[in-house]
Amino acid sequence: MSSGIYNGLNDGMLNGQNDGLLTGTANGLYSNINNSLEKETIKLISVGVFSSNEIIAVNTLIKSFKRFNLWDKYYAIYPFLGATASSCKWNIKDIRDEDSAFRLIYPNGSSYFNFTNYGMEFTGVQKSYAVTNLIPSIVFKGSDAFSMGCYVNGGTLTGGPYPSTMGTSSTADKEQTLSLRTSGKYFIFQGEVLSFVSTSNTNYTGFFYGNSAPVGSNATLFRNQTAIGTQLVTDATKLSTTPMWLGNINVNSGDSSLCYSNVRMGIALIGKSLNSAEYSLLQMTIQQFVKSLNRE
Repeated sequence: MSSGIYNGLNDGMLNGQNDGLLTGTANGLYSNINNSLEKETIKLISVGVFSSNEIIAVNTLIKSFKRFNLWDKYYAIYPFLGATASSCKWNIKDIRDEDSAFRLIYPNGSSYFNFTNYGMEFTGVQKSYAVTNLIPSIVFKGSDAFSMGCYVNGGTLTGGPYPSTMGTSSTADKEQTLSLRTSGKYFIFQGEVLSFVSTSNTNYTGFFYGNSAPVGSNATLFRNQTAIGTQLVTDATKLSTTPMWLGNINVNSGDSSLCYSNVRMGIALIGKSLNSAEYSLLQMTIQQFVKSLNRE
């Protein structure tokens, strides 16, 4: 593979370019074969323009998820790379430009967002939200199969009457959302009328993660490595029948007027529930990713 992926551009990966990942090595993608690029990283490179640092960061992220047996836990992982609308839309679990791959859609256009090296910012107006096309009732199976989170590194967490970060609610008892606010922050995994986790924690940056649980166990909301709220689950999870959104909550199949938010995310992910050991590994992996991109 002597010509390299970019074949001699400034951000080339071979042929000795200054910003390359090899700097003068004729074969292989890294000088250390153990650090070779994952197939998902190579696919991502083929659909967008990314810096060498971003490529290293996302490749390390993917490797860590696989090494810690977390990769198959997730249906969507959005690393928000490239600082453009087209490059930030990709779900690295399935890098296809199709609804079934859960890549992001901006239904009102990309002008309602800020895309920077820090990630993707939802600007606190009603039209600033992204559609994942991930429908919980179709994707998730079982009451203990749900979790979601994001790394928040900016924004005011204000916006609509009930500013919320990500989620969907087809009815009051079918709701999977993560709501971070400057007051009354809470995570709802099955609707406000059923069991949910609530906390008045005042820190609103960092890695926030909500983890559901079966009846008789505790659902948990984490900030970084700390559990900041728990709730005993007394009602079986009821899954929403409408697609999840980022930067807002999809209420009753498309109402965007209540929950839009100004929040900047360094990464977002949606997957199955985790045990405590798995969450510790996830948190460590996310922190490594955001630190490598100066997104803390």
